Amino acid sequence: MTQFTPAGPDSLTPLAPPRFWNERQSVHLDQTFVHRSGAKVRVNVVRDSVPFQSYARAEGFDPAAMTWNPIASIPHPRMTSRGLNGYEPAGNAAVQSQLISDSTELLRLAAQLLD
Repeated sequence: MTQFTPAGPDSLTPLAPPRFWNERQSVHLDQTFVHRSGAKVRVNVVRDSVPFQSYARAEGFDPAAMTWNPIASIPHPRMTSRGLNGYEPAGNAAVQSQLISDSTELLRLAAQLLD
């Protein structure tokens, strides 16, 4: 199984490799990064078999409240992974590539806010 890593901006460093997995009718990616300022950013990309339940968002961690708050998103019609169905195997390299494409765009948007 091939593991892709998003090519994010230099200001964001991954804390761990991306995780890909399937649920009943969806395929998921998540990964956490640290910004050079020390801020933590998490990306989540979910492609569900029901299109309006799919999403791609970046969240920033608020250490005072111990919560993740949305900082960037990609509308479903603009998601690269919108062509996938939720039953695709998460280990498939083509599936991972499309999810990574959405993740890379989220990282670009997040970096614009944090830089």
